[in-house]
Amino acid sequence: PAQFVQLLREQNFVSEEAFIRTVCGEEHGKEYYHNLKSRVLQILQSLCLMSPSRTSSLVKKKYDLCLKKFTIAQKFLNKGEREEGMRLVKQAHRIAINYDFVHLACETSSILCRNHAFYQVNKNKAIFFARLNEEYLRNYAAEKKAENEFYLILGNGEGISDIDGLRRAIENIKAFPGDSVNYHFYRHRLTVLYGFQINDYHLVIEQCTAALQFFKGKKGVYGSSYQFFYSKQALAQMALSQYQAAGQNLQQAAQYAPAKSLNDYILRLYTTLNALHSGQYQLAYDLYRKNRKCRFENIREQFAIIEAYLCFLSHEGQLQLQHTFRLGKYLNETFRAQANKQGDNVAILIAELLVLLVRDRNRFIDRVEEARRYSYRHLKGSDTRRAKLFIKILTHLPRANFHPTTFGKIARPLIDQLDELPIHMGHNVLLEIVPFHVLLQMILIRKRFRIA
Repeated sequence: PAQFVQLLREQNFVSEEAFIRTVCGEEHGKEYYHNLKSRVLQILQSLCLMSPSRTSSLVKKKYDLCLKKFTIAQKFLNKGEREEGMRLVKQAHRIAINYDFVHLACETSSILCRNHAFYQVNKNKAIFFARLNEEYLRNYAAEKKAENEFYLILGNGEGISDIDGLRRAIENIKAFPGDSVNYHFYRHRLTVLYGFQINDYHLVIEQCTAALQFFKGKKGVYGSSYQFFYSKQALAQMALSQYQAAGQNLQQAAQYAPAKSLNDYILRLYTTLNALHSGQYQLAYDLYRKNRKCRFENIREQFAIIEAYLCFLSHEGQLQLQHTFRLGKYLNETFRAQANKQGDNVAILIAELLVLLVRDRNRFIDRVEEARRYSYRHLKGSDTRRAKLFIKILTHLPRANFHPTTFGKIARPLIDQLDELPIHMGHNVLLEIVPFHVLLQMILIRKRFRIA
């Protein structure tokens, strides 16, 4: 962000698009450019350098105007022309407060407080500005402390999954209370991530609700903040089977995501996931067909994984596919995602087992044993416990000669363990595309498996 600000000040860009092209560059290809562009837009908006609507530079112009007035005012004050200097400082201070430019508000208000002539002319205003300055300085310090803790966690590759690190960061932030928009964003966001790691979805909903209530009507709040808390609240509600409320929150989040942007497609992916968890399989299939050909490769891979689950559901009579699912093509389309040994690869593997289960029992027998060995080697985290247990349960199908009743008796202790574990909706939300206990119910009610 500091480099972006410096670049903006050094260069006179005609538009935000010109700046983005300079930062991102197009020599790496269009896909690289589009993926990086959405990230740059978020940073520009969070720095108050660009309006959330992306149709104007109003916020950036106000920031430049405020900084210009403040710079000229300092020159007048240094020359001894106090009247003109203080007039410009007051104007800059008014803009800084209205647009929540915290650091400029701190500097301008401190100058106003040090002006002895201003004290004599209007002591009441001087006291007001002094108190305002103290409040801004306190919030500014608290915000910087929260920002530091936030980026220490996110800067670490394993930081989000570090439960103890998240807990310490939250405690450190609470030790320096503040009341600015950014302070609440950092504090509530870390608490939300912590809630997902410990599977406390009520805590996630509580923090998201508190953040959204605080942001309501506040200046300096951007769409990315609303989008984050609405979407995370929806994921927590999905884990608690509150599917209708989750769908409403996803609709709220979609209002703040530019059409056909990366965030927009992520929300469409969450909406499809909500339909699958709530048993609206035909709706999920319609959403899949509508969004499977998006321009973002990682989103296309996620929808390809969902397609495999839809294939299994069609064999179970839950929906009617309008195309033929080819397992070889599916594995080719998800080849890159298979490198993530504890992430997407788990969902890819389970989907492959489900398809083989209803199509080719011999290949299923070989593959499920490989999956069991794979799970013992790679699935070590608490977030993959349900997936590891589900794969272990599937290994009992060949031992039961694929008879659902016998399978139910043999695997009952493991199924009970699975029922006791909560669904994990943390960093990798597609780990459990269709709840495992729902899939097992479909397997158990079959009369007998056959080769399709």
